[in-house]
Amino acid sequence: MKKGLGNLGIIVILVGLFFILNSSFAIITGNVVSKKIDVLDSFIGIMFLVVGLVLFLISELESKIISVYDVSKGKNTKKKEEFYHMTDPSLYFSKVGNVSLNEFKRGVKEIEDDPELIQLVKEEYGSQLLEKESKGKLLEKEIAEEFLKVLYPGKIPRQEKELITKKEISEIRRVFDPGWTGAPDTKQSRVLKEYGFSYRRGAKHGQIYSNKNPDIRIITPSTPSDVNTGKIVARQIVSLLKKKS
Repeated sequence: MKKGLGNLGIIVILVGLFFILNSSFAIITGNVVSKKIDVLDSFIGIMFLVVGLVLFLISELESKIISVYDVSKGKNTKKKEEFYHMTDPSLYFSKVGNVSLNEFKRGVKEIEDDPELIQLVKEEYGSQLLEKESKGKLLEKEIAEEFLKVLYPGKIPRQEKELITKKEISEIRRVFDPGWTGAPDTKQSRVLKEYGFSYRRGAKHGQIYSNKNPDIRIITPSTPSDVNTGKIVARQIVSLLKKKS
């Protein structure tokens, strides 16, 4: 995708140059050479040039952005070193543009005696990993943290950050505001999973509990309730997230 955007930018630039060159051509009449400027072609050519340059610059910027992911798609989180991956756009540790956590560990070990290179990797990848560990989705946070532990073996230089953002609070409230049907609906289940919670149904009451600490839980009615119950559940979830449950 990123490479395709860059190639498209180059094509658009070439089209722009064609229009600009075509806008100025010679008309020979006897011994007189005159030049005709086609304003429309010239304008179109400049517009193509600008758009092409913008596309090319965007592709260059995006080519430096890293992403982290689980190739097992959450099915085998016990084998983190094998299935947790990170893109490697600058090819510091690979020839194919991505590395597993295990390959990343080996790569960092190989350059640990080169402080300049280590610092370069930290400046380029470290800041992006910190951003993902701070503001990414749940699984993305976990994967980024594993790579950060390798890059910063002493202590991860975390910045002060919100445990939960206003946007995340708004999302949680939005899906629970319509009410509570006795169990999470599809949207509510997605949000619970995304923020590290699970639901367990009981005879009279259900439980929303933290996957990391099952003792932290929210008791919910097992029968459909009014809108206020949904709002209360949302507030309790937000409260737990603020306490970093």
